Amino acid sequence: MSATPEDLVEILKGLASTDPKTADDLARDMIAAGLNFIRLQKSARACAEICDQLAQDFIDEVARPQESEGSAMTLRSIDASGYAPPSNLRAGPAPVLEWLKIAHLVVDDGYQRRISKAGRSAIRAIADAFDWSQFSPVVVAPVEGGRYAIIDGQHRTTAAAVCGFDTVPCEIVMVDRQRQAAAFSAINGRVQRITTMQIFHAAREAEEPWALRVAAVTDSAGVTVLRYAIGASVPDRPKHSTMAVVVIRKLIEKYGADVVTLALRCITGSQLGDDPGALGQLWIGAISVVLFERPELLARQDGVIAFFDNIDSGALLKAAHQGRGHGVSATESLAIRLRAEIDAEHALEAA
Repeated sequence: MSATPEDLVEILKGLASTDPKTADDLARDMIAAGLNFIRLQKSARACAEICDQLAQDFIDEVARPQESEGSAMTLRSIDASGYAPPSNLRAGPAPVLEWLKIAHLVVDDGYQRRISKAGRSAIRAIADAFDWSQFSPVVVAPVEGGRYAIIDGQHRTTAAAVCGFDTVPCEIVMVDRQRQAAAFSAINGRVQRITTMQIFHAAREAEEPWALRVAAVTDSAGVTVLRYAIGASVPDRPKHSTMAVVVIRKLIEKYGADVVTLALRCITGSQLGDDPGALGQLWIGAISVVLFERPELLARQDGVIAFFDNIDSGALLKAAHQGRGHGVSATESLAIRLRAEIDAEHALEAA
């Protein structure tokens, strides 16, 4: 007994009657199976239409019930208003989407990169966390012998092969070798790079453990992680905001959440917080080092914050810069000055 594409749609709808997690897992397998079936029996246009129907029914039956249960999801439509259309549009032939055998895909070393040591590490990372929902179609172009040259995606294709898959979704573009090289350059050279701050906010939405740990620390200290770069000298930069999400993450892993939370509070709760640049690697790192070395200070948080409210930060930074020895980082040099200030404060209290 064979199934039709319409049968697949009905089966997919039925999955929504189970719990959302089960529906999501099963739907992915159904869509993959459906695509292979459609590819064999339907045209590319029919394939696209049925895929759209599958996706829309899945959204209707599974995603919307979840959203109605109190999700804070914010959705917006694509808005092309305000953009003038290109004066000389030459988009070329429309691409075709199809699942292709990995054995039929080749790499043209004339314009492609060879897989480096870093590339091998990337392949290993993709394979270890392989997820079709994070796999964008491989961009390929037909070449002689019924094969397809990979323009973009050799690393993720290799990872798919490592995982035992023999086909991958591909976007087939009809271009000659010169335009293949141009496409490779454009795809890899004109991509808008994602910042570490954007990665953090996406990971927080996905409830990834590391991002939740960072968020708990920054939220507790009243620190806002920016979504894009804003220089410290920009007048309307939000107060107590930071771009140092990678630094904060590493410090939490090294010294613990309590230490880093207090380090941030020493900045936001004192006159240091008036300097937009204070919530950067230098001050956060130096204060964290000193607090980690003196765990007794964690029990005297108000006193520690008051200490930082009374220091001459400009003089400390100048002394740290002038006294920085060879091989000593700026963070460690500042930490040395902070240790001396704290020790002197304790000596006065003891006297």
